[in-house]
Amino acid sequence: MKSSSKMADSLKHSCGLSDWLTALLLVSALHPAPVPSQKITANSSWKSACLGIIELHTIQSDKKNWGEKECVCRCKMYSFMGGGLFCAGVGNILLVISTATDYWMQYRQSGSYMHQGLWRYCVPGKCMTHTDSIAYWDATRAFMILSILACFFGIIIGVMAFINYSSFNAFDKTFAAGILYFISCFFVLLAMAVYTGMTVNYFGKRYGNWRFSWSYIMGWVSVVLTFFSGIFYMCAYRMYEPRGPMSR
Repeated sequence: MKSSSKMADSLKHSCGLSDWLTALLLVSALHPAPVPSQKITANSSWKSACLGIIELHTIQSDKKNWGEKECVCRCKMYSFMGGGLFCAGVGNILLVISTATDYWMQYRQSGSYMHQGLWRYCVPGKCMTHTDSIAYWDATRAFMILSILACFFGIIIGVMAFINYSSFNAFDKTFAAGILYFISCFFVLLAMAVYTGMTVNYFGKRYGNWRFSWSYIMGWVSVVLTFFSGIFYMCAYRMYEPRGPMSR
């Protein structure tokens, strides 16, 4: 009996009064008062109390570890979304500049250099609008405009996901933004592929001194940026989605 009281005192000092009272309540709930015909020794009740305190500390430790893991997971998620928004913002700016400017290619004709974009061609001193309706120019323009729109809406939804905007909860905003970035990347990739193939076949056979210029290069850079925007937001979505027995 003395050893039991010593064990009780040591447990009180090591575990704290609140944990001690909680353990006693737990023991009383699990082991109700015995009938007169039953005999429960003091050692067994102290042993049960010890097991209750150990179980209580285990639960509290698990909750603390889970909270720390969730905090780290959220930090990673917001880091991925921040990187995705940065890439998407820069990519969308490059898409607009690339589509609007007149330096997709440069070539030499009649002793002077000329350059052209998707909308105009320029000779020294003046620029003129394309009057011919050429299929690959029209396709490139359409794909570039669709890419700009998809990236723009992706940025809006991505910002809503980043600030945890409460509206439109019917769909996952992080996943939707990632899909829009991939769609934007697909459209601009189509535009660059069409323009590259047709330009090489046309100007490569007619002009010996020509090259792609910086507006064209910006288009390819935006392909990379919109692709990584989608990757970042999909990683953030994987961090955000619930983990448990009922989750996939």
